[in-house]
Amino acid sequence: MPILVDGDVDTAAKSLHKISGYPNTKFVDKKGNVLGEVGGYVETSRFLKQVEASLKQVGKIKLSKKYKALLASDEKIAKAMKKKK
Repeated sequence: MPILVDGDVDTAAKSLHKISGYPNTKFVDKKGNVLGEVGGYVETSRFLKQVEASLKQVGKIKLSKKYKALLASDEKIAKAMKKKK
């Protein structure tokens, strides 16, 4: 469940989670343990890999077909972009 925090307003949450820049995404389990973090802008494939790594720590889950398709599609785009350079 996403929880959006405005660090300029909610300075306690910003301090608690040691957020120093934006965007910042933390993956937290139901006990509040940080399972992973992505700071700053990253490509979709890297973000989704962090999501997957964090979810593996939670336990067995079933990834949706849409998630798998999005990950595969972004990897294809990234490879195509590298070839053009």
